Amino acid sequence: MSKPKVTIGCRIPDDWIGQIDAVVNELGVSRSEWFAGLVSEALRKQDAGTVRSLQQRLTTVEQRLNKLARLVMQ
Repeated sequence: MSKPKVTIGCRIPDDWIGQIDAVVNELGVSRSEWFAGLVSEALRKQDAGTVRSLQQRLTTVEQRLNKLARLVMQ
């Protein structure tokens, strides 16, 4: 049994629709299936934990860089 699904929408530039249709026609899928696949792939690559982890790492790097700069300026 498949999971319940919800409908979402977004606005895209007019000139993208021709490219999207060419891709989905070549793949033999619907626009909906193609977009759902893109979202699924993006979620696998970048979940909230990954974003938080990257933000924490960036903060650490910035703090270390600032500390180094202070040492160099002394």
